Amino acid sequence: MNNDLTKNADLLRNATGLTEQRAHFLDVMSIGILRRHLIENFGETEAHTVLNQFGFSHGWQLAESVHAAFEWDADTQCLHVSLHHAAPTPKPAEPKVHERRRAVVHVTPNVRDPAAVVSKSAAMQQVVELAQRVATVDSTVLITGESGSGKERIARLLHDESLRAAGPFIAVNCGAIAETLLESELFGHTRGSFSGATHDRPGLFEAANGGTLLLDEIGEVSPAMQVKLLRALQEREIRRVGENKVRSIDVRIVASTNRDLAKCVTDGSFRQDLFYRLKVVELHVPALRERRGDILALAHTLLAEASLRLKRQVVGLSEEVIEHLQRYGWPGNVRELENVMERAVALARGHRVEVEDLPEEILRTRSVPMASPSVVRPLDEIEKEHILAALAFNGGNQTHTAEQLCIGQATLYRKLKSYSLMSNGAARTRPGRPSEPLAS
Repeated sequence: MNNDLTKNADLLRNATGLTEQRAHFLDVMSIGILRRHLIENFGETEAHTVLNQFGFSHGWQLAESVHAAFEWDADTQCLHVSLHHAAPTPKPAEPKVHERRRAVVHVTPNVRDPAAVVSKSAAMQQVVELAQRVATVDSTVLITGESGSGKERIARLLHDESLRAAGPFIAVNCGAIAETLLESELFGHTRGSFSGATHDRPGLFEAANGGTLLLDEIGEVSPAMQVKLLRALQEREIRRVGENKVRSIDVRIVASTNRDLAKCVTDGSFRQDLFYRLKVVELHVPALRERRGDILALAHTLLAEASLRLKRQVVGLSEEVIEHLQRYGWPGNVRELENVMERAVALARGHRVEVEDLPEEILRTRSVPMASPSVVRPLDEIEKEHILAALAFNGGNQTHTAEQLCIGQATLYRKLKSYSLMSNGAARTRPGRPSEPLAS
């Protein structure tokens, strides 16, 4: 009887193994068919993004191997039942993929767009290339740049291009959470550890296990919290608030800040050891004004996205609008451009954004002389043009012009005299007295 039980157990194990192998084979084939379907309908970049987003990134390389080894033909129709069971999750993503694909239709063809990062300019292409190189390893990355420049988008690119793409991507703004709550938010807490803690709660370090945790605005963290973060990074373990148990974590850390952390280290507001622990690789995202080649491509993309979101048929920008957008300084970077495009879509009367749809601060921007690749103008010539334009803008009033240029009235007078244009009506005024002619 014992022999019969042993034999039956072996048969059951073998049957289970065969069933698991068959299920695994069907899953592989299903991923391959799903991959082909997404590529044919949306393109390879979007297909890769969707598979990553819904946890199928582990099957991408496997599907590549299957695709290379076998020809896809009509015979694969027999696996549609398996596909139906293996891929219900990406179904809701198809409208989003269609929407996103339509949103980038106006962007020029030579824009590189991995993970939807618009990088037409050389400066941004360099950032994207470095991000793709470092994404394949688990090193900690520090992303620096002004607010609104796209630091979180680069962090998502690091995650999407990494081996952790199937895991979660969690971003937390450390500057937006009170110091007393940040520890509980990151490390979790146990029931009764503080007033209001009615149950055990895991923190974001645990929630991001197997994935990526973005610590945004890391420069705002208090010195006491910096010590705890340093230990978590060094030991790869955390303790929930109110608990003695140590929990191991498997998470990649990406930090971002708009502050100069090296200067913060010098003035003592940021720990030097944490700074170097975070700055294994630094990615600096340039401000939008430093990558003007991206402005128009971003504007078209953000315009299309806003049109879809607001259900408006606004599909283009007038030449005058394009000129103003490229000339503006964009102190709020990409975030400001996004808001401007949404405002323009909301106010547009027709199918095209006109100059009256732009905010006043953009319309007030005057033309700034710019160097071209073939001609670099002398600095004195550019200064002269700018001073005379400012003088004309102020109706010849040298006092107001000097104040706006942040120079003394006597300095302005000497520069105007050196230009030998004192016969020009716009410049023939004494400092502070626009109506009184100067002596010859």
